[in-house]
Amino acid sequence: MRDYLFVSFFLGHHRGEDARRLLDDCGLLELATADRANRHAWLGDHHTGVYLRLPVQDPRLSALLDRLRAEGVDSLTRLDREYTAQELDSAAWLVLRVATSGLWGGVDYGQTYDFREACQTCGAGALPIPPLIAELGAMGKKDMDHLVYERHLIVSSRVAEGLAHMTGIQPTPVKSPRRAPDSRFEWLRIPNVLPQMHASTTGYEAVSLCPVCGRGGHYRDAHAPEAPMYAAMPQNATDFNQTFEYYGDWEHARTKSHVRPIGGGPGIVVSQRGREALKELGVRRLVWVPVATLQ
Repeated sequence: MRDYLFVSFFLGHHRGEDARRLLDDCGLLELATADRANRHAWLGDHHTGVYLRLPVQDPRLSALLDRLRAEGVDSLTRLDREYTAQELDSAAWLVLRVATSGLWGGVDYGQTYDFREACQTCGAGALPIPPLIAELGAMGKKDMDHLVYERHLIVSSRVAEGLAHMTGIQPTPVKSPRRAPDSRFEWLRIPNVLPQMHASTTGYEAVSLCPVCGRGGHYRDAHAPEAPMYAAMPQNATDFNQTFEYYGDWEHARTKSHVRPIGGGPGIVVSQRGREALKELGVRRLVWVPVATLQ
């Protein structure tokens, strides 16, 4: 595995040449201008900022950060750990994320929920009453996507059929707003919930933790490597599982109809068998993070 740091900074719309000089002084100008992320950064006299990704051991990285600090420039950074194919293939369990901007849906469109098993304070555990509402028009040719806030997985009927032998999933109807359920897609409902992650886990932080259940109020920590850890994987773990932890701001009301918190969205932990099934189905734009256990 290898750790990288994403760095972005902005000197001002009319300071494109200053940004070039700064990068050149740090030996990074050629790298920055060649990166697709910066292809529109210099448009005549209008500058839109710089985006870089460097190994944390790269000496040019520390030179850049020192220079930005010395000039009083605020930079945004994010640590990212990249795993080898062998490391991913050897992991028994992995966190699954879909690398898209996601679909609007659920609470954003007045979804109704079953709160019988939910925390009465943060709403973690609230279950959408089918069909799940999602902007299916944004699926395009994708085989898998997720809801922006609640993280529910939406899959094509092809993928739902291809995962029929997996445990821990219940293909459930999904619909666009103001339309009937769409047979081309399914909500991949995941009922099983894992225990809390071990205290040695890194890469996550509690910002506004629910004072009652401790489930709502978790976030990714942009400054620590993501390394989820469990004391042990429970015997009732299935191929697809929810995390105990819910991510996002459970106190924020997203719409006028959002009168009761629903917790945010849980993470998803998948077995290696589930990962292999998704690979065989050719599902793209998935991010995998190995999960470790103490036992």
